[in-house]
Amino acid sequence: MGVIRECGGKMHMTEGKEQDALTDFYEAFKNYDEAGNPRRIQCLKYLVLANMLSDSPINPFDNPEAKPYTDNPEIVAMTSLNEAYRNKEVNELERILAENQESMTKDAFIMAHVQQLLTQARSGGLLRFVQSYSRVSIPIVAKKLNIPEVEIEALLVKLILDRKINGYIDQIQRTLELQEVDDSEASVKALENWTSSLLSFEKTVSRKMA
Repeated sequence: MGVIRECGGKMHMTEGKEQDALTDFYEAFKNYDEAGNPRRIQCLKYLVLANMLSDSPINPFDNPEAKPYTDNPEIVAMTSLNEAYRNKEVNELERILAENQESMTKDAFIMAHVQQLLTQARSGGLLRFVQSYSRVSIPIVAKKLNIPEVEIEALLVKLILDRKINGYIDQIQRTLELQEVDDSEASVKALENWTSSLLSFEKTVSRKMA
């Protein structure tokens, strides 16, 4: 049963369904642990990875089944990684990844998701950094966070498209301009978009009936 749930977790991770993967890895870990199967250690690593990528508010090591393994030499790196990710300490997370690169490269599954983990961590750190500004220089952000400018810009674009940041990038000034939109203004814009779509639809119907 543990093998089946582990394979299911890997499949869900590949499909970008981290929450489903988290459930499967947890069940697989429990099954391995109850059977005394040494595979439980590797599966616990996958559980921690899925937990971070799903941005679950629950610390996996608060679970009574996983807690005894917190100080396990094979798990320590993942424990530290999890702590850095939860605290949004991007530089610390990068340091842990660099120091444990050799051990992590031994597992192709973990390596396949390290970049995604790093991107999410950087995105979270970036979001927290810019929230206190109304305007901020992209080169300065890149220097402060120790992330290449091109990546900072790509992350900002995604945050804007995902509506986690309300603003735009001034390409000439190389700045992020943040805007405040109150509920009434947002409602007006939504109504304008809806009206525009309705008029377009009516024109299309009229042309087809003509």
